[in-house]
Order: sequence, then C-alpha cells, then structure tokens
Amino acid sequence: MIAFAELRNAAWVLFLCLALSAPAALAQDPFEQGEAALKAGDRKQAMQLFEQAALAGNAEAQNRYGNMVQNAGGAKVASQWFEKAAQQNHSRAQINLGVNYQNGWGVKKDKAEAYVWLSLAVENGDELAKGFLDALMKKMNKKQIADGDHRLAERRAALASPAPSH
Repeated sequence: MIAFAELRNAAWVLFLCLALSAPAALAQDPFEQGEAALKAGDRKQAMQLFEQAALAGNAEAQNRYGNMVQNAGGAKVASQWFEKAAQQNHSRAQINLGVNYQNGWGVKKDKAEAYVWLSLAVENGDELAKGFLDALMKKMNKKQIADGDHRLAERRAALASPAPSH
C-alpha cells in the first residue's frame, strides 16, 4: 500500500507540474506571435500583436509597430512609437526617428534633432546610421551642428539618468 500511495503522490506532482507549466509554454509573447503572423502573411494580426507588445514596453515591438504604422501612412503616430523605442537605446528606432525629423515625416522638420537621434544610433554601433548621419551633416550648417551637439549632450544625460518614479 505504501508503494501505491507514493506512486499516486508522484503522479499528482507530475500532473501539477505539467499543468502549471503548459500554459506558460503555450502562451507566447505577443511580439513572437506577431513575428509568426507576419511570416504567415497576416499583416493585420501582426500589427495588432506588435501594438500589444509595444504597449507593454517592448522596444523592438515599438519600432516594428512604428514601421508598420508609418507604411500605412501614419507618420505622426509612428514617430511617437519610434521615440519610445529610441529612448530605450534601440538603434533602428533612433535611425527611424532621425530620418523622420530630417524629412519632416510626422514631426516638425528639424535637422538638429535628426542629428541627435542619428548620432545616438551611431554611438550604439549601428553602421547604417553612419551613412544617414554623414549625408545629413552635408546638408547642415555650423549653427545647426552646434545646436545638434548641444541637444545631443542633453539627450545623453537624459538617457543615462534613471526614469522618475511615479
């Protein structure tokens, strides 16, 4: 009888472990689900899932959702998402935001602000950003570059400081 009781207890423990771990294994991250939907060709579902992950603070999802929104004609909203991700040091979002500032897509055209975001992307090691920054600087005058350098120093300090607690 003791062996049967131990076997029954072991079976219950195994059952509970499987039951508790199964939902975690089945519940994918919305970003991962969005990637899968995108690969399956379901852009609408992917966009919804990326938005969900973006709202949860996922920088890659914020950038991806921003790209999808911008491609759908929503440059202003896209720029807001790019900025959220860029503030988390997501280099591609920094490039996207910089390009939007450079061209006035969804934001007021501002070469100095474009310089800030593209410079940060370069500092984050993104090789693509270097080409964008070099091209931008050829279109900037000394005053704009000086303004950009000043803003860049402020932005670096803001990104380095911890977020205020609420």
